[in-house]
Amino acid sequence: MEEQELQKEKSEPKPKKFTKWTWIKFAIAMAIGLLIAGLIFMTLYFNELSQYGEEPIMSKVFARYATDAFGLSGILLLLFAAINFTASKGAFDALNYSVQLLFLTIFRPRYRENNFPKTYFDYKVKMDAKERKPLNVLWLSGAIYLIVGIVFLIIYNASI
Repeated sequence: MEEQELQKEKSEPKPKKFTKWTWIKFAIAMAIGLLIAGLIFMTLYFNELSQYGEEPIMSKVFARYATDAFGLSGILLLLFAAINFTASKGAFDALNYSVQLLFLTIFRPRYRENNFPKTYFDYKVKMDAKERKPLNVLWLSGAIYLIVGIVFLIIYNASI
């Protein structure tokens, strides 16, 4: 009876918890998003400064710049999350195998002597055996930046 319960506990998936590494990945994703937003904001600000030669009125322009900066950084993070998700499902395995094969053929003529798979099928089986996890924190951080961009858009439209 106890053995059955033990096997049942092992077979049931445990709920995923937010670990320390998950929070670190989230903080890195948020920092990258903030860096992108800051670069976009500064580019827009200095572009207008160079065009008109005087400092723009920040109360009117800030919401527009913030909308562009946070919205674009959110969209970029969401697109990167989508690419990461498709790559974790094996969408780019053929490209990865062909590029590795090309470089091994050029720089290591005896590449067949090491553990590199002989066919793409062998490579695919080897890659499918590995556990590949997408970075789910990118979805969350991208959504947060996009929502902040939408909030600034609402503020900008209300101030006009």
